[in-house]
Amino acid sequence: MTGPIKLNQAGYTPGEKKVFIYSYLPGGKESGSSFHILDREGKQVFRGDLEDAVPDKDSGDMVSRGDFSGLREPGRYTIASGGKKSHPFEISDNKYHDILYTSMRSYFLQRCGMEINDPVSGVKHAACHLNDSFSDGLPQGTGYTDTAGGWHDAGDYGKYMATAAISVYEILMMYNINPGSFEKFSLDIPLSERAAALPDILSEIKYELDWMLKMQDKSDGGVYHKVNTLCFSPIDTAPEDDLSARFHYSKGTADTAYFAGALAFAAGVFRPYDPDYAMELKKASLLAGDFLIRTDGTLLEPTNGMTGTYKIRNVAEGLCWAYAQLYRLTNVRQYLDMFLKTWKGPLYPIVDWNNVSLPAVYALLHCPGVPEDLSKNWIYGISATAEKISSRISANGYRTALVWEEYEWPSIKTALSYGMALVLASEFTEVKDIIDNLKHQLDYTLGVNPMGKSYVTCIGTDYVKHPHHRLAVSKNIPVPGLLVGGPNNRVQVGTYNGDLGPKSYADETRNASCNEPAINYNSPLVFIAGYLYSLPESHDEDS
Repeated sequence: MTGPIKLNQAGYTPGEKKVFIYSYLPGGKESGSSFHILDREGKQVFRGDLEDAVPDKDSGDMVSRGDFSGLREPGRYTIASGGKKSHPFEISDNKYHDILYTSMRSYFLQRCGMEINDPVSGVKHAACHLNDSFSDGLPQGTGYTDTAGGWHDAGDYGKYMATAAISVYEILMMYNINPGSFEKFSLDIPLSERAAALPDILSEIKYELDWMLKMQDKSDGGVYHKVNTLCFSPIDTAPEDDLSARFHYSKGTADTAYFAGALAFAAGVFRPYDPDYAMELKKASLLAGDFLIRTDGTLLEPTNGMTGTYKIRNVAEGLCWAYAQLYRLTNVRQYLDMFLKTWKGPLYPIVDWNNVSLPAVYALLHCPGVPEDLSKNWIYGISATAEKISSRISANGYRTALVWEEYEWPSIKTALSYGMALVLASEFTEVKDIIDNLKHQLDYTLGVNPMGKSYVTCIGTDYVKHPHHRLAVSKNIPVPGLLVGGPNNRVQVGTYNGDLGPKSYADETRNASCNEPAINYNSPLVFIAGYLYSLPESHDEDS
């Protein structure tokens, strides 16, 4: 059972603002008025007063906030208040480095098509899915195309274009905001000769991009939807034992658009490091763009079998993202004209596999030739969205941007995506308290939430131990750095208690609705951790 003291279990940096929450149900055990910080030996090193308790609507909790920013000495501590103690935590300069390292490294641990024997985590398995994949539209065992490689997407061993594209984009966005912060960032991963010339983060992204390139039909530029078996394998199936026939499912308009958008952006990021590879990405994105223009007005909806569908509702958004990124990459007017022809709005603040209006607009706001009235409307909308997100955060007792109806599959990723939206907005409008609000979303993810749970495997003390994840289950080993979906009111898969908002969660393998990780869940976590890592303010509030 969770204790009343909720803190960021990854710890705090010496100079940053440090806040925890003491929570209790109305009529339950109150905290008193003060708290104490104890060092490793149990000696009191800091005393503070708790704020008056206020109700948190969604959880039903009463919450008191305690601020111990005055404690700056690195070390290992616990918080004591009301006769209760917190989980141990550290004050360390390495906080954001360690979160970024662990969450980004999870992609390496989910590589498909190669042997994994990782001395850092202990994760180990033989090379898997080397025969990817056959065409789902031809007799079984025919129509083979080499689609080996890439990342396993989630708790299953599927590989999906929509989530691949958005994950690659979000991580590259983080990288591109401040490349100098990451060029020497080590992930301790094995590198090919070509990848060794790249910064480690880009090297890992290249592994996924190489797979995405294989998913394009070079004869016409269209892109396949996904690679997977007809049905999901049992939860205890190891990667190398997943031997059912795997298929690449038919080409889709949205999949081709997402591919074009992600690769066009990636081409610009990779250009300073590997011009030849950047040109390969550019050519592939242009070929996909040609496919989209040539098939304009024809919607290709891919087949799916009985595995993850990722059916994109608003295909026009995907097309706009593709055309915007291609225009940014080439400055060819045709792409802007196609964008203007296709754009219908609205501007949606969350970036995910089903919403890419913000990446489309963000790309064009960096380009010449965009109609001024359109740019002004977008900036106004971005500013209004940032204010709304900030207002939500300040109104919530746990300082999350989530509202009740957003406790669905995957709520924690949504909270982090709101933080990412604030960062993108800050380039065009003043965003008040942006660093505090980003940290609040990360705090919420790593323990400052009604469950007192770190929703990332192997980060903190009370972290997710039983994710819905075939590799972890089959090898009986934790796979570090996986962000699970988190509280979900709707119990689509599992048997936990639903309709409890932020308390609709149970750490059990069967509960895929709330306890499955995915690559596109991790990407906003990587974005926020990396962004904060790159800022001096996150290391010292006086800087």
